[in-house]
Order: sequence, then structure tokens, then C-alpha cells
Amino acid sequence: QLDRLAVAQGLVRANDAAAKSNIDVAVPAFQAYFLDNGTYAGMTLARLQSRYSRGVRNITVVSVRATTYCVRSNVGGRNWYKAGPAGRITTTRCR
Repeated sequence: QLDRLAVAQGLVRANDAAAKSNIDVAVPAFQAYFLDNGTYAGMTLARLQSRYSRGVRNITVVSVRATTYCVRSNVGGRNWYKAGPAGRITTTRCR
């Protein structure tokens, strides 16, 4: 039983790390998009991938406004969010 629990906990930690990494890897593309456009409005995953980095993946752009954005990464059924540009990556939902 303890081995199964340890494996399950390890999997959750690994999935959480992957989700947070997905967002971390995408942040420079968000910044570049804003520098080029003067706004986050219109920022989509497809645009980020085609214009800034094909390495941006496994994220969902939840919302964008002129000076803010909200993105989510889901790995293993757990959601991680970033309310940007200044927010931390957290499990707290942003809109």
C-alpha cells in the first residue's frame, strides 16, 4: 500500500512540475507578443506557436485583455494558472 501511495504522490508532483514548466516556457513568448503588439489582446496559442515559439504547448489561453492575460496548463487532471504578467503560477483559477 505504501509503495502505491508513494508512486501516486510522485506522479502528482511530476505532473505539477510539468504543468508549471509548460507555463514557464511560454512566458517569453507572451512577453514578445506584448512587445510586438503593445497589448495581449489577440494572443492565442496558435499565434504564439507560429510567430514566437513552437515550444509553447500544453497551455490554454483562458483570457486576454490589453495589459493582462490568464493561461492554464493541465497535466494529469490538475490545473495550474498564471494571471500575467506579474502573477505567480498557482492552482488558483484566474479569468
